Amino acid sequence: DGTAEGGVDYINTPITVTFAPDETYKDVQIPIAGDTNVEPNETVNLTLVNPSAGSLVGTTQPNAVLTIQSYDPPTNITLSATSTNENVTPNSVIGTFSTTDPTIGDTFTYS
Repeated sequence: DGTAEGGVDYINTPITVTFAPDETYKDVQIPIAGDTNVEPNETVNLTLVNPSAGSLVGTTQPNAVLTIQSYDPPTNITLSATSTNENVTPNSVIGTFSTTDPTIGDTFTYS
């Protein structure tokens, strides 16, 4: 598994990869299971196994490590005003709420 947990962080099912004659690489998609846990990046250990009869699994790099990058909600939260008058009208805007997130395009809902 590496540091990621099969069935929790990624879909842990065998994937059949077929190489054509003289083909030396393939792109393989590993389904990632998104979660809401605040956690560091996690890794999955990948290995080429069970070659067909007459085939060889490469000896130079039969293993690889996949890193699942964690895109957690930003924790740098700021409110521009920290106090307001006691008799302010209900639903008045008292400040601007902002966050900093390094991942462009992410949106989060806080309540």
